[in-house]
Amino acid sequence: MSGDIEDFLRRAAERRQARQANRPAPAAAPPQRPEYSDARRERLPQARAEDDDLVIAEVVEEPMTRKLAELREAQASAQAMRDVAARQQQSSLTKRLKRAERAAAKSQVQRAAASAPARSIPAASITTVAAAAPVQSEAMFELHEALKTPHGLRNAMLLHEILARPEHRW
Repeated sequence: MSGDIEDFLRRAAERRQARQANRPAPAAAPPQRPEYSDARRERLPQARAEDDDLVIAEVVEEPMTRKLAELREAQASAQAMRDVAARQQQSSLTKRLKRAERAAAKSQVQRAAASAPARSIPAASITTVAAAAPVQSEAMFELHEALKTPHGLRNAMLLHEILARPEHRW
């Protein structure tokens, strides 16, 4: 059995030698770059290729670029002016609303004093009604201001959910 194996190995070696003799010598292949970098050389400075082909860019300001910049500046200043005008209008409207509410409260107190007989209403109750009316109008104004903002509206909805009777569960 060992003789058969030796014969087989000898014939295989002869075939291999015959194939190599028939082949032409391989051409010198260009050296391939290693797949991974060499840890000893990777931090060393390497020689750079000549930078003759470098192109240096020049910044050229075209007239359209200048015009666009001027238009953007004009737009920003116009927007700022509109914002200032809107703030002024808002403050004047707020002042007018406060004045109107105060006048309404004052007229309400006067109507209440005029409609009731003079002898049945003590003077202390008239001053109490007069003092309570502006507070009510201020509270209404504050509620109105709070409902203008998303944050105030959200708080109002939360208060409603907390204070409202849950009828769907009764």
